[in-house]
Amino acid sequence: MIAGGAWETAFIPAGYCVGASIIAVLSFKQGVGGWSVLDRWCIGVAGIGMTFWVITGNPIIALVLSMVADCSAGIPTAYKLLGDPKSEDSLGWSLFLLGSFVGIFATREWTFSQAGYPIFLSVFNGVIVALILRKPKPVSVR
Repeated sequence: MIAGGAWETAFIPAGYCVGASIIAVLSFKQGVGGWSVLDRWCIGVAGIGMTFWVITGNPIIALVLSMVADCSAGIPTAYKLLGDPKSEDSLGWSLFLLGSFVGIFATREWTFSQAGYPIFLSVFNGVIVALILRKPKPVSVR
């Protein structure tokens, strides 16, 4: 984002990286455990995206590939929330969402390189928060 001129919003991916790294470490200790096919696939796609990001050196391509990697890495969380909406912390994800919105409002120029990532994160984190806060469907007993 800095290479694309987005100095004002560059704190967002840095903060997101720190937060996601802490969550990843904690998930090994307190998480569900195991590696499903979906987990492996998403980590592979994220790894490929990050590899191409490093190789290209183009800030716009890097930004798009970073979004692909982030989205791929978040799919297992969204999938888990479909079955168990209370398995994630609503406060933590709400703070991620708030930070994403702050990034949108910190954008000076409405270009993809500056506003793309904060908008992407706002949508992604909004979906996660919506999945956490949704009411489970009642189970009918027949």
